[in-house]
Amino acid sequence: MTRPYLNFSIQELENRYIVIHDNKSEIEVLLRELDIRTTSRAKKLSEQARRRVQELSYVKPFVKIKDVVLPIGLPVDFPPFIEVKQVNSDINAVRILNAWTALEVLSPQSFLKPEQLAQNGDRTLIKSAGIGLLPWDGDGEKSKPDYKLFYHIVLGTVKMPEAVAALMEKFPDSRAERPVKAGEAVLASLLVDRNGFLVDEGAAVISSFGWGVSNVLKGNLRQLGDWAVVEPKLTSDFYNFINRKDDEGNPLSVSSALIGQAYHWIKEKFDLPDGLLKQAPFTVKVYHYMRNAGPPDPLLLNSFFVADLTAAKQAFLSGKPTSNLTRYLGGLVPDRTYDLLVENDILEQIVAPENFPPARWPGKGRHPLVLLQQAAVNLSVNGLRGNGILPVNGPPGTGKTTLLRDIVAGLVTERAKQMVSFNDPKTAFTHSGEKINVGNGWLHLYQLNERLKGFEMLVVSSNNKAVENVSAELPSLDAIADDATDLRYFKTLSDAVHQKETWGMCAAVLGNALNRATFMQRFWWDKETGFRTYLAAASGISQNWEETDSKTGTVRIRTPHIIEVENAPASPELALVAWHQARQQFQSVLQAVEDRKAELAIVRAKVRSLPRLMTEERDLAKAASTAALNLEHAQADLHNVSSLLASTIIRKQRAENQITAHRQSRPSFIARLLNTTRFVEWKTVNQTLLKDLSDILEMQVRQLKSEQDVKYELAKRKDQSLKATKANKDTLKVLSDAQAVIAQFQSKSGTHLVDADFWRKPHAVKQLTSPWFDAADQRLRDALFIEAMNVHKAFIDASAQYFRHNLGVLMMALSGKDFSDTKKQVLLQDMWASLFLVIPCISTTFASVGRMMKELPPESLGYLLVDEAGQALPQAAIGALMRTKRAIIVGDPVQIEPVVSLPDSLTRSICGEFLVEADRYNAPEGSVQTLGDQTSAFVADFVAPGAVRTVGVPLLVHRRCADPMFSISNKIGYGGQMVQAKRPLSSSIRDLFGPSRWFDIAGQAQDKWCAQEGDWVIGMLQQLKSSGIKPDLYIVSPFVIVADNLRMLLRRTGILHNWVDNPESWPSERVGTVHTVQGREAEAVIFVLGAPLPAQSGARNWAGKKPNLLNVAVTRSKEVLYVVGNRSSWKSAHLFQELHRSLSDIL
Repeated sequence: MTRPYLNFSIQELENRYIVIHDNKSEIEVLLRELDIRTTSRAKKLSEQARRRVQELSYVKPFVKIKDVVLPIGLPVDFPPFIEVKQVNSDINAVRILNAWTALEVLSPQSFLKPEQLAQNGDRTLIKSAGIGLLPWDGDGEKSKPDYKLFYHIVLGTVKMPEAVAALMEKFPDSRAERPVKAGEAVLASLLVDRNGFLVDEGAAVISSFGWGVSNVLKGNLRQLGDWAVVEPKLTSDFYNFINRKDDEGNPLSVSSALIGQAYHWIKEKFDLPDGLLKQAPFTVKVYHYMRNAGPPDPLLLNSFFVADLTAAKQAFLSGKPTSNLTRYLGGLVPDRTYDLLVENDILEQIVAPENFPPARWPGKGRHPLVLLQQAAVNLSVNGLRGNGILPVNGPPGTGKTTLLRDIVAGLVTERAKQMVSFNDPKTAFTHSGEKINVGNGWLHLYQLNERLKGFEMLVVSSNNKAVENVSAELPSLDAIADDATDLRYFKTLSDAVHQKETWGMCAAVLGNALNRATFMQRFWWDKETGFRTYLAAASGISQNWEETDSKTGTVRIRTPHIIEVENAPASPELALVAWHQARQQFQSVLQAVEDRKAELAIVRAKVRSLPRLMTEERDLAKAASTAALNLEHAQADLHNVSSLLASTIIRKQRAENQITAHRQSRPSFIARLLNTTRFVEWKTVNQTLLKDLSDILEMQVRQLKSEQDVKYELAKRKDQSLKATKANKDTLKVLSDAQAVIAQFQSKSGTHLVDADFWRKPHAVKQLTSPWFDAADQRLRDALFIEAMNVHKAFIDASAQYFRHNLGVLMMALSGKDFSDTKKQVLLQDMWASLFLVIPCISTTFASVGRMMKELPPESLGYLLVDEAGQALPQAAIGALMRTKRAIIVGDPVQIEPVVSLPDSLTRSICGEFLVEADRYNAPEGSVQTLGDQTSAFVADFVAPGAVRTVGVPLLVHRRCADPMFSISNKIGYGGQMVQAKRPLSSSIRDLFGPSRWFDIAGQAQDKWCAQEGDWVIGMLQQLKSSGIKPDLYIVSPFVIVADNLRMLLRRTGILHNWVDNPESWPSERVGTVHTVQGREAEAVIFVLGAPLPAQSGARNWAGKKPNLLNVAVTRSKEVLYVVGNRSSWKSAHLFQELHRSLSDIL
């Protein structure tokens, strides 16, 4: 092996590395030399060079920005961390799941009126079963066309207020304001057909609540965790008791007598006090769509989550939990955390251009994401490549929906990148060999290629409204830029599903049975706009029909609306041509985006190299100066040595001349022979002269040697000086080139530059910055998302027959088709993946996940996106986490906490019974958001009054509330870290009442309700009405009784009539406790405090102890806040001191 750097010193090698910094092949030659050397400097240089080779492996040598061409997809590199498995984590997980199961046993479904159990709340479907004939007696009742008739029989109920009161006698509740649990819970129910016969499956359902209350009252808390074991045996015994047959073994219909006997059987089993029960049986008529396989689902009596909690527990017991379940339950934790508000180098790495998703959502106004929003998106799309949980902390008004849209755009585009790898989309499907008979034909089950899976987005929340909002907002025309007219994706279908004008079918609400049925009818079965019609046409099956004009008798061919408007391909062959066009266009735009990302990555590399280059240039300049000085010294040394040598040569010549002259006076031969005195004297002188010459010659030799050494040193120092000067010059050039590249970027996109100066800017300036990509770059990313949606449509068109089969099978599953056949059941993942490929985002509540996706195995879906996670019970997420590979959990622990109706001492006692840390895993302290936050390596600390909170990736730029609402929220909840970005707007309400203020009302109270405060509110509304101002406001209170009285007062006064559009519903929608308005906003908020009396300090301190209630109350208002209440009483109630200070100058 040749060693061109064999004679180079380490200093020379370091200088050489600087010169060849952008030349990959030269660095590789240098590395071969460094691999042989063992000094610490050589090893350090080798590490730098290897990193640079990796960088250059995907970045060509820098010439000019416009000349750079790179392969699609830069490497993604996030700050490293490893996850550590905790000791006994599986045992702890089982304990937690047992505790949660016990809590859910005591959390039944309840109703206020029986009709709430009926379809669409229809009262006519309810009939008493206590006296008289049963609906199926005699000739029975007829069903509706296309529907089968069934009945739920409610045998009896548990009275919720009385049951909770009984629990509180044993386990008192310390909370000042307890959630009211009203109504009744079904004790047990039966399901019969139109003739009163028990159905074959799910005929009997028993309440866990009745069984659980009985055990609590007897002190058997630990047994609550065994419900999953107890329930099958209990239900089986109950079914055997009620399943009556005649003498010939034929089933008997359910009679009134049997209903009474069944009630008493349950009552005896549970051994509950009579005062907690109500025996008033009734039936609930159910019309079950004929197409739906099997009977309807039985009434849901128990918790939605017990089945999934049981499945998760079994996974841990068998040693096969999903990694996200392990993380969520504290079994896997990062070995270190990165504080994104402190560690700038980490945040810089996350928002590097190469870590951006190539596409983004073209939102209204095409505004870019700001710093931490972009960090969250980059981590979501590129940071969860395998599996994992990313918690995002979203304070009020910080753009959580905007964030979600960019995540959707990023993941849709990632799937499109996989789609275009198929020359023919039909090859992405493989026949499984399974099929299902449907009428006169078959539906075949096709497996979807694995490359197209893992991008499914399941959006989940505990809040029905939040779920509906997400699925309504994403496809809304208001969600995209006005000029994004080319962004359309099955618009006809989407308009029909959402019952409004949209841009495309990118999201849908599923979940409960009613939502699923509505979705299927609009999405699939509708002949005019349904997808079934479209896919059949795209598969080459004509969907036209003959239509006769009733007046003229003229027959014309009618084409369904969706086929005409959505340009269904005329044939599979034309669909394939369109696919190739869409594919080529997408790849072209993708290449342009990746080229630009690569250019920006080079700019970033130059920015990051500046400190090193400046240090090296300074060091090399110093080295060059030193080398020049050393050269001067060597030249002086040579002059001195040469002068001495010349003098020595002269002395030698003189000595030689003296010897020559002396030899001429040598005595004669006789004198020499006789050794005369003269000869002796001559000889002595001669020896002296020879000795002198010898000494001079020796000196000359030494001086010649010295001269040679000095000349060598001079040559060496001259070479060193030249090299040092060149290295300095080369480094200056590299530095100048880097500065030129950065200057070029700054001149075009300076505000987007993330350099050392950027991190020295004020906090607000940094947080409002959109890193790296300017408006033109963002436009290119917008275009790529549009092309990605076009790719999806073209892919579906070109493989329509496979989608027609797979989605047809899934519709059967959603309609109740039994998939107990294991071979077919495992294929449901492919059916769901097919639906998610058509509709990227599907939303549901946590409560519906278990039923809707009960057959899906663990980690079947790609992404779980949790919205409003701070409101969700921690146990609610188990089923969704179990079925997905990656989770993005978005919420805020200092907004509304999870609502828990059980006494707090009972829930904590249950946790203690199972050795579970209540402050961490028990609601309301624990939520999906808090547990998610604890899994994260990327965090932020908020120093708020009385505590430091560590959260996941924070969003800080607030765009909803003006001051003082913003400042109050920022101080009590977020340590002053939020940044105000709201633009001031006009407010007719503020014009009338003035700026935000506290109306100090010193009134009396009846159980927290102060009538004088209510009268003041009515007076304010009267002024608004008289001024012709629409009441775009919320009226909120910390207390239920205050909200109830305010609603009654509004209805009693009639003030809303002839003023608002819906005066009957306005009080329910616009007046309530703070808990009811999270996620909403209005021009103004009237915050009615109540509890004015000195004796009510406990209630006030409860309201002000945590930031949650005050935070949500003030941040519902965009423009102005009016507080109505006793100021002297409330101003010292913990965090209400901040409300007092913020409004103190405008009394």
